[in-house]
Amino acid sequence: MMFRSSSLLFHALSSLTCSIALLQGSTYACPNTFWIADGYCDPDCNNKDNDWDGGDCCESTCVDATYDCGINGYDCKQEDTSVYQFKKQYSGFELTLKCDKDAQAGYAVGYSYSLTKDIVDRKTKRTYRNDRSIPDECQQQFKGSSLPSYKTDECSGKRQSNPFCYDRGHVVMANHMDGTSQTRQDASYVTNILPQVAGFNQPGGAWYETEKIIECQRDSSDVDRLEIFGGMIYDDESNDFFLESNGIPTPDTYWKVVVKYFKKSSVDPDVIAWLMKNDVNDKASNLDKRFNEGGDLIQIKTLKRIVDDSLSTLPMQYTEKAFDIGSSWDGNDGNCNRPNPRADREL
Repeated sequence: MMFRSSSLLFHALSSLTCSIALLQGSTYACPNTFWIADGYCDPDCNNKDNDWDGGDCCESTCVDATYDCGINGYDCKQEDTSVYQFKKQYSGFELTLKCDKDAQAGYAVGYSYSLTKDIVDRKTKRTYRNDRSIPDECQQQFKGSSLPSYKTDECSGKRQSNPFCYDRGHVVMANHMDGTSQTRQDASYVTNILPQVAGFNQPGGAWYETEKIIECQRDSSDVDRLEIFGGMIYDDESNDFFLESNGIPTPDTYWKVVVKYFKKSSVDPDVIAWLMKNDVNDKASNLDKRFNEGGDLIQIKTLKRIVDDSLSTLPMQYTEKAFDIGSSWDGNDGNCNRPNPRADREL
């Protein structure tokens, strides 16, 4: 596509004039609607209101027109509307789901819930069905009406010591949602299930141990409530064994924050945080080692940096006693409602 140098010079000068005006306090939208979708990336038109300059600023969407694409470089800012996040408020907890219209599948990336003293134990429910109130692109896809076990060719022998054996692991732990029939049902939806390495999810694993700790601490006589939130990190494609069968990657890292609020309002909330690998070698003992010493116990300021999240739901003032002493909260209180070792651990 040919272009006239005088036209290009006019375009550049007009854009410069607009930029100077902006610095002087004037406000411009796109100075000229004819600039949109003309092949030239105009910074002043590269915004949502002007459809990202009609696609001129992205190499994948630009079409040669008045100008050859790329003549003013690219500055791709337009949003990928095929991928989005969806928040679902269930009875007792909230999930944040990553939805992919192109893949027609999605999975959990975040969660939050609150717990008080455990009064009723209705056991867990194991239907493992998709949630019909959620778009298809926001949840796993599979054959049949119930989510089958996650299978890999390499899984054999003792599951808890085999790095290729995965459980249908709960994001929001089922044992924490057994208080009513509704919370029990909601926790069994596939939206709340992800592939978890068996040795991580079952007794002796770090994830399983956090369940015991939380379940015990909620019943402490001085505790008013626990606020729990966290998320999953997907950054290693080498273990994405279930893309074809379920349309989802495998979570590589789980992070969890627990805020303990006390009955005495004069006592600052105490906070504990863990950053755990979805790995057969991430054992319960790692919860009693600081992150900088090779463990899972992590300081809030470090977690904020790693997950790139301000963790805005934290209270204004809090202590981090567990990190200070280098050991997680007690999970073996004799008054605890200890979960059945296999109650939540479906293969």
